[in-house]
Amino acid sequence: MFCHQAGIRMEHIPYRGANLADVMSGVLPLGIQNAGAAIPLVKDGRVRGLAVTSLARSANAPDIPTVAEQGFPGFEALSWFGLMAPAGTPRPIIDKVQAEAMRVLADSEQQARFAQMGLDPLGTTPERMHDMIAADIPKWAKVIAEAGIQPSR
Repeated sequence: MFCHQAGIRMEHIPYRGANLADVMSGVLPLGIQNAGAAIPLVKDGRVRGLAVTSLARSANAPDIPTVAEQGFPGFEALSWFGLMAPAGTPRPIIDKVQAEAMRVLADSEQQARFAQMGLDPLGTTPERMHDMIAADIPKWAKVIAEAGIQPSR
């Protein structure tokens, strides 16, 4: 999505897991990685953070501007984690898991751990998560189509 909007070409180099070792060593000039993997390296001074891909700056790296601030209005590419349950799980169980997750996210020790990892936790409701997924599908389908991405065999 960034390459398309910026009118540039970058080569995707697949790694197993989050890996910025080649950026740190100078083999590659840049890398795009999720905040949980990159922000600790930025804080350690091992890589330089150029931009975050959220619409707002990260509370864990407020000095790093957004891609949108740097000339790409509306640019947003988020990675997120969510809890899922099988279809048909009774609503009382879903509500209990959601309430416990919100309790953990509100805990100051857990918030500090998330911050140390460079993550901005945001708890939500099952309905809001459903809406987020529903909004992501056409967004990324368009990116895939515009880029001509094909499944690997």
